[in-house]
Amino acid sequence: GLTDLRGECRAILEPTIRDHGGVVDKCIGDAVMAVFGFPGPNDSAAERCLACAHAMLGRLKIWSEERVLAGQPPVSIGVGMHFGEAFAGVVGRDDLLEFTVIGDTVNIAERVERLSRKFDTDIVVSGPFAEAAKLDSHSTGWVMETGQTITGHSRPIDVFYFCGELS
Repeated sequence: GLTDLRGECRAILEPTIRDHGGVVDKCIGDAVMAVFGFPGPNDSAAERCLACAHAMLGRLKIWSEERVLAGQPPVSIGVGMHFGEAFAGVVGRDDLLEFTVIGDTVNIAERVERLSRKFDTDIVVSGPFAEAAKLDSHSTGWVMETGQTITGHSRPIDVFYFCGELS
C-alpha cells in the first residue's frame, strides 16, 4: 500500500542524504526535507546537495524500473533547492519538542520544488542556490527561467531547472 511505498522510498532517500552530508529534518506526507550546511555554514553544502539530488534520482530511477518489471506503477519525485540562512533548533512546548529548520529559506525551497511540475523536470533550484553551487546559464543540462512567481512572495525569482541526463 501507500505506507509500504513511502517506507521503501524513504529507505532509498534517507541514506543517500546522509551519505552526502545532509541531515533529514522531517518527512511530511510524501515529502522529505533535508538540510545541508548544518550545523554550520559549509562552502561545499550546495554542491553536496546537488550531488545528493542526482544520486537520489538515479537510485529512484532503478527502483522505479524494478517496480514496473514487477507490475507496479513507476515512481518519480521532484526536488527543489534553495540556499540561504534558516533557524535550526528545538521548537515547541515542553510536552512536544522537536528539532527543525524554519524560515523563509525553507518556504522558498518548498515553493521551488512545486515548479518541478510546471517545467516537467526532476530538479529545480533557486538563483541563490545556483550561485552557491556554481551553476549558470552555460552549465550543461541546466535551463534558466527568469521572473518566476512563487506563492507568498511579491518579488519573482530566477530559477534553474535540470533537463540533462542523470549520470
